[in-house]
Amino acid sequence: MAEHTKKSMREYFTAGNILLFLAMLVPYTCFYYVDADSIIRQGINVWEALFSGRFLHYYSLCGEAVEQGLMVHQANYGMFMNLVLAIWNLPLYIIEKIIGGNILDHFAARLWGKGEMLLCAWVCMGLVRRIAVKLGFDRERVKLAGILFLSSAWLVLDAALIGQGDIFCMVFVLLAFEALLEEKQKRFLLYFTIAVLSKEFALFIFLPVLLLLDKNLIRTGVKMVLPLALSFLSGLPFSVADPAGVALKKPRTWVMIDQFTRMRITLFGEIRIPAFFIALAAIVVVSYFTVLSGEKEKRARWMVYMAFLGMLPAFVCGYSYPYWGVFLLPFALFLLLWHKEQLFLELFLETAAVLALIVADVVEFPWIFQMVGGMLPDLLCGLQGEAPGMAERLSEFLKQEKYFSMWTLAYAPFILWLIAGLIRWYPGRKQTEGQVAEEQAAWVSGTGQSIKILTVLRGIGTFVLCDIELFLLLFR
Repeated sequence: MAEHTKKSMREYFTAGNILLFLAMLVPYTCFYYVDADSIIRQGINVWEALFSGRFLHYYSLCGEAVEQGLMVHQANYGMFMNLVLAIWNLPLYIIEKIIGGNILDHFAARLWGKGEMLLCAWVCMGLVRRIAVKLGFDRERVKLAGILFLSSAWLVLDAALIGQGDIFCMVFVLLAFEALLEEKQKRFLLYFTIAVLSKEFALFIFLPVLLLLDKNLIRTGVKMVLPLALSFLSGLPFSVADPAGVALKKPRTWVMIDQFTRMRITLFGEIRIPAFFIALAAIVVVSYFTVLSGEKEKRARWMVYMAFLGMLPAFVCGYSYPYWGVFLLPFALFLLLWHKEQLFLELFLETAAVLALIVADVVEFPWIFQMVGGMLPDLLCGLQGEAPGMAERLSEFLKQEKYFSMWTLAYAPFILWLIAGLIRWYPGRKQTEGQVAEEQAAWVSGTGQSIKILTVLRGIGTFVLCDIELFLLLFR
């Protein structure tokens, strides 16, 4: 047992993982997205509310912090996530009380606040590898799964550059998925509940998976409603004691609803129905009427496929943010790694699709990639995001009408990859023995070195695009 633990630890400190860690330090130390400031402050404010005797008025206290300029956004997390943030950021609360002022004006405090999400990224990497083993992948593909996960632009954006809470939720999404693979229902309910209390996106991921595995609608409904009920009950004392403060969360809720329902499809001549609901309903119907065979690998493939499908409507059929792709990432990697006979092609297509999408995101969401003062480039060289920043200037230039049809083409590779992938990865797709033998022969004939080179190029592309503002400032 001890030898196995030592072996596992050694695998975390391979040359590839060390290089990835060093590469992730660049966006981690150079960028400070505005959301991170509000997220960290929400955790600090839990202690402020507790020790000032205003714990049940937490949301009003956060509203006051917004007015004081200590945070940009009103607190919109449920109390479970606020408590998680509070535990991590207790040192910042203590130091702020000692030295005074705004602790988040300090570089070291920002790094500590974002560090929780960076830690979660590495925990998720370990879980991705562990699930890959249980899916039956060989040793090389297990190692590749971890590297591909950490070097994905979706992961780097969410955990290193932005510091969003999505990656914390992904820890429990992966634990819940692993529990389902092992058919451990009690463990699944625990992790699933924590995932939903962290971010409600977990509901979309697991709804089709649960209907795939259990056709009992009442039993599945209870599992889906349980975390929502706990979320409501945990927030009830705050709603009763501080209705005005809790009401400050409502604008954010309505914004999210608008984002999910903005894309609409016209049916029956006049009725415009949100594409998100149509797509999610279609996925739910397919999962419910899909009958699984007794084959273990086939069951696992269907579960991964449905988990990937479940998150797609939120990401594709509404106004989504680039870092939400982290919810798709592990399931997309499992699906493409299953095709070891075509692994180079699968990896090439995924690389082209995701990096092209990030190019479009740089134009559409330039503020995500914008640098601010007080981070490492500013402290070392006086390099900070100008107003507007270099990424925003590039965005304004490309958003001119004459260039619109050019930069929007960056979405095309992702859309094509998505459509083709859903067909290629479909677990019910049948192949003849001749096709399988031919594809396996292509793998055996050798593209291992090519896969390694492509993995390196993929990582370089990821960090160049995620750090685009830094490169634009350095070479302006």
